[in-house]
Amino acid sequence: MLRPVAVLEGIAGADARKNWRRLEEEKDYARMNSILHFLFAAVIIHPTSKRSQGLDFDRMEIEPSPLDWGLSGGSCPVLGRWDRMPPVTSYLQRYLAGDHQDVWVDLRALGPIPERLAEDCAAVAAETMRRVARHIERLTGELDTLGLAPAAKLRFPTSPEELADLDRLDAEIGGLPAALYACLRHVGGVSFTGDCPQLGLSYRNSDQYTDAPILPDPLVLPLVEELRWSWDEYQENVEDDPDAAEDGFVFDFAPDELHKANYSGATHDIALPSRLADPVLEGVGGREGVTLVEYLRLSITWGGMPGWSFTPEHTPPALEHLRARPDF
Repeated sequence: MLRPVAVLEGIAGADARKNWRRLEEEKDYARMNSILHFLFAAVIIHPTSKRSQGLDFDRMEIEPSPLDWGLSGGSCPVLGRWDRMPPVTSYLQRYLAGDHQDVWVDLRALGPIPERLAEDCAAVAAETMRRVARHIERLTGELDTLGLAPAAKLRFPTSPEELADLDRLDAEIGGLPAALYACLRHVGGVSFTGDCPQLGLSYRNSDQYTDAPILPDPLVLPLVEELRWSWDEYQENVEDDPDAAEDGFVFDFAPDELHKANYSGATHDIALPSRLADPVLEGVGGREGVTLVEYLRLSITWGGMPGWSFTPEHTPPALEHLRARPDF
């Protein structure tokens, strides 16, 4: 075991979090162990007070080193706050414990997901999208109650045939981002476009710019078959013109805000192939760099109509009843 204080050389400082992740990627567990032994005097495990199965994290206590680190607020130069240690447990365990946003921040920071973390990342993505699906089921019922006249069917569950094709597409394309794969698998198709005067939402019956100061951007999510159509069309184009491959494959994930209001517009796109955890959703008006999970969080926060976040002072009263704090 390395001895203090040499164990912190090249680790502590402004880049401590990045340096710790580097040790994880290099699987330098001896060094990581030495750092933890140096920083913590003891891990105290009290008698359990719960009768349920599984680990009782409440009975575990980390007693900081008695050395004077010259720190305040319960922090250390490598790990940050004591209550926000780097993931010595899995990303999924952290996520299930309520660390939703930070887990996705950390997964995005990894870039392409290493093979050793792929299963853990996929589990987080699947749990995320199952929760998204529950919110969408709630919104579907509430939009129907508000009298939404949909421009298309509100929900399109993923069929067994599509589930099988999704795995084929993952292989053919060369990799799908974990969040996109899970969205297609667990959420399926969604379209909240249509006419609903109580929400200032227009499609066929009136003009959107007359009915609201913004484009509401109702949530639309694709089916697996739409990815299949897009991929097959790309392959045909490359076959006809090999130079088309230079631009790469771009999946037209959803119509943009204009199309959703029945104007001529463009699309929200995802560049593929990709092994990122959470891909950037290109073409979302006013939200450059927004990722799929971030966009879904924003959509649920704003009752499936995230465009209203640009003018919150004009939010229709009926929308307030649709809004919810994301639990993903």
